[in-house]
Amino acid sequence: MFKIKNVCRRFNEIRKTIGLRRAVVHSLKKATGLAACEDDIKVLRYIIENYVDITKFPPAKGELRKFQLCQTEMLNILNEICKKNNFTF
Repeated sequence: MFKIKNVCRRFNEIRKTIGLRRAVVHSLKKATGLAACEDDIKVLRYIIENYVDITKFPPAKGELRKFQLCQTEMLNILNEICKKNNFTF
């Protein structure tokens, strides 16, 4: 069980170090478990980038290929909208 006083004190320490916005984001990630998820993603990305040769994978087929094509089309649409409105992503 945690004490609200300790949570507030820790939040204020973080806020002083990294700023209010980043402290809120940090706290939300910790509370929701996304911080651990992000760490897992970073480790997985490192492994893939340094130890996996994606050119050795067979091409996607069936439902996975349909999903890939759909995602590509959605990104193309997002890209067009962003260009039209001078947004960057």
